[in-house]
Amino acid sequence: MSDDAPAFWNAWIKMMSPIPKFHLLCKWHIDNNWRKNLKKIDGSQTTKAYVYKTLRVLLDESDTTEFENLLSSFQCKLEEEPAMHNFKAYFVSTYVHRKKLWAACYRRQAMLNTILVLEAFHKTLKHVYLKGKKINGLMLCCGIY
Repeated sequence: MSDDAPAFWNAWIKMMSPIPKFHLLCKWHIDNNWRKNLKKIDGSQTTKAYVYKTLRVLLDESDTTEFENLLSSFQCKLEEEPAMHNFKAYFVSTYVHRKKLWAACYRRQAMLNTILVLEAFHKTLKHVYLKGKKINGLMLCCGIY
């Protein structure tokens, strides 16, 4: 699991072996990025709230067929409303083609709570191996510290 930027994943597969079976995006980072980019919507707070609520439903939908139907409907809604066109461009170019990395229905095979696992790994790395020192995570993965 990684944040939305590909740097961590790229460093991981370059330095570690074997390549993990799953590559998942952290739900917290996805949610955070979506909230930041709601400013691309020219509409009211109600419109932004509708978009955010729909995004959260998409993120947590566990049935693949239902997810695909919801995603299709959502994209149509974004297309219909001129105030949402900028957000639609962002969402389609950044997330639609990578839906298998963030949508719950495609993450079922991994069967884990990604946030808890990542936090445990980070705590072990920081406190056991680095003795609590603050070191840039990417620099650590590449052996540059």
